[in-house]
Amino acid sequence: KIEGEWSKFELLYVPHKDTEMFVIKMVEEVVEALDAHQLELQTMIGLGKFVDHFRDKVLDWQQKLGNVQEVTKLWETVSKMWGSLESIFLASADIRSQLPDDTKRFEGIDGEFKELMKGAIGVPNVLEACLVDGREEGLR
Repeated sequence: KIEGEWSKFELLYVPHKDTEMFVIKMVEEVVEALDAHQLELQTMIGLGKFVDHFRDKVLDWQQKLGNVQEVTKLWETVSKMWGSLESIFLASADIRSQLPDDTKRFEGIDGEFKELMKGAIGVPNVLEACLVDGREEGLR
């Protein structure tokens, strides 16, 4: 049941202001399913010998959903921070000239984030998008 549902859940990519950039927005249905399924899996593990036959699968799904939760939280945080910094550093020539080192650092981060988002938008499935190798590290 859990596996079937997660094959259908998708991330919502929304336009950032008046740009061609997109950022993620978590859909409430996904957040609720994440909480409910993690609780179901925890309950299954607590069944002791009754779950032995499929314990590995339950543990695998616990890990996957834990990773999804961590990555989506991080991703939303990074998206919000990027949006705030983008409006500061790219909209104001005055700030750029007063903070050249910070501007240069932001330009590097800006490029990395835009590349991450360009690649991610082609992977709408929540599970697939969050479990891409290096995704969590890339967001840190």
